[in-house]
Order: sequence, then C-alpha cells, then structure tokens
Amino acid sequence: MRGTAELWRAIRPWLQGIGELVFEPVCHGCLANLPDSENAPAEGLQSRAWCANCLEEMLSNLSSCCARCGAASKFVRPQDADCRLCRQHRFRFDRSVAVGNYQARLSELVVRMKGLRDESLAWQMGLLLGQRVKQVWGADRFDLLVPVPCWWGKRLRKGFVAAEIIANAVSHVTKIPESDSALRCCRKTSKQGTLSTSARFRNVIGMFELAVADRVRGKRVLLVDDVMTSGATASQAAGVLRRFGCAESVDLAVLARGTRGK
Repeated sequence: MRGTAELWRAIRPWLQGIGELVFEPVCHGCLANLPDSENAPAEGLQSRAWCANCLEEMLSNLSSCCARCGAASKFVRPQDADCRLCRQHRFRFDRSVAVGNYQARLSELVVRMKGLRDESLAWQMGLLLGQRVKQVWGADRFDLLVPVPCWWGKRLRKGFVAAEIIANAVSHVTKIPESDSALRCCRKTSKQGTLSTSARFRNVIGMFELAVADRVRGKRVLLVDDVMTSGATASQAAGVLRRFGCAESVDLAVLARGTRGK
C-alpha cells in the first residue's frame, strides 16, 4: 500500500502535465477556457490552472494576515504576533499560512473539492499552497512535511483524503520530503463542524499518535491540512509531534482559514 502511494505521488505531476498538453487549459475555479494571456501572476504566485480573476478572489493580502493563525483581516497589523481570532487559544503549532480565508471563491472550491472528491482540484490547490509556503517562509525552513491524517473508517468510506493530496502537491513545489505515515489518527471523533469552539478542542484530545517517533525527532515539521477553523485539530496534531516525537518546531499550512464569521 505504501509503495503504491509513493508511485502515485511520483507519476501524478507527469499525468497532470500530459493533460495540460492534450486538452485546452481550463480554469479550475470558473471552468472558463484559459488562454495564455490569462496565466498572469497574482500576489507573486503563478499557475496555468487558474485565471487571474479566480486567483485574485482566492488569495489574501500577506500584509494583513496573522502570522500565528493565518487569518486575513483588516484588524491584523504586520507587527502583531497574533490576532483577536486566535489570541484566546494556546496553539501548539508555531505559525501558520493559508491561501486565503474560507469565503467566496475559495470556500466554493473547497466544498467542490471535498464534495466531488476531486483529486485534480485538490492537487492544483495544493500547488498554490506550496507556492504560498515558499513565498512566506521559503522551503529551507523545513525538514519534513506531514499531512493531518484522518480516521481509517472515513478513509475507507470516502476513498479520498484531501490533506494527503494537498501535501503531495506542496511537497512537489517545495521539495520538502513528505511522510504520510509519521502521524496516525487513532480514534473516531464527533464531527467538528457541529461543535462549539471549546467542544472542538475537547473532542480531539487523544485523536492522534505517532507511528514512528524517530521520523520526526529533531525535525522542523510543516503540518498540512485543507481547512483550519478553530485550530483544534491542527493544534492537537502539532502537540503530538512536539511532545512525543520531539519535533524541533511545527508550522501549519492550510488551503483556507475559516473564521466562523468573526
């Protein structure tokens, strides 16, 4: 199973490239034809998979993003260590970055990606996140990339783990070595979206365990997931990596930062 996953990670970029050569390029956001003139950079990021309008709608201004939780807000100042959305929480990851807030075009795409189990869309959004990581931090900040795992029953039922595909794409862009087996989800939890913020943090206690501690010991780890809202799941995963795996540091990269309307 592990060999199959590694093979798929290796050939996926080639298959994507062949598809781009054979078929007329289409924006993954609005599905409109994508002439060469539309492949313009936005926020310093480039992609042949998105039109300029969709990129602009998805990307948040880096100067107004919280370095701690990744939320973009007019209330965030560059010199702030955190923002009012995350100040009340003691996250176990150090910093985080997102493509943008979970709203408008970006939220539509995340819903489509997860609802249709669209691996191609997850891959393209992961490439954007990889570019974002390089833009904000640089790839040499990290030694290892770890996707947030899901419960095996969910994996079996859906056959689609967005975080793993996104992490594959981030690794492809940044060249950070990836380990999708270092961290394991060891129990089923209630659906986070139905719970209050405090209940979310209680819900994920004991959710993760390390499969191989030596894989992360002394490493600067980049944790990858699709969406962060309260930060409870990512914080719990980071805590396990730091406490039991003795990771030197843990930062977080997500496609979208949900702010629950605050």
